[in-house]
Amino acid sequence: MSRAMAADGDGDGDCERKKYKGVRRRRWGKWVSEIRVPGTRHRLWLGSYATAEAAAVAHDAAVFFLRGPDAAEGFNFPESAEGCYWRRATSAGGQLSPQSVQRVASDAGMAADAGLAVGRAEERELQQQQQHQHQQEQNQQQQLVQQPAVLTGEYWGPAGGDEWWSDYGVGGF
Repeated sequence: MSRAMAADGDGDGDCERKKYKGVRRRRWGKWVSEIRVPGTRHRLWLGSYATAEAAAVAHDAAVFFLRGPDAAEGFNFPESAEGCYWRRATSAGGQLSPQSVQRVASDAGMAADAGLAVGRAEERELQQQQQHQHQQEQNQQQQLVQQPAVLTGEYWGPAGGDEWWSDYGVGGF
């Protein structure tokens, strides 16, 4: 079997595995990522990761900061790349040095390896806020149902019940 066939995964049982740009697998199973710095012959090492997806995320971060958000053909995950890195790019105030790009890409890959989806923190926070708000609304509704009527000495029973309670006994409809 030729090296090209082995690299493509043909005959190796790996043909189901998706191949990402800038990502390769070491013999011992780790996934590594690197990228060529535009305008030079130098390659920038982005790190080694437990999953191919994490290495691909690191590569996407490097592509974004080295080539810009318009380099759509260079992204492994084009649908999420711009949203994930745009705030950091604008706060950097220009282009980052290759060493800074390496650090940002490595952080993105490690976060993906740790199970933290890059760019999903805001989404997760929004979901938590919505759940908290929903829980508060449910608690308020339950409290309203069980509050006593101030003037009559009567109050409704448990939520959803058809009976009301009074100082004179329990009634129903």
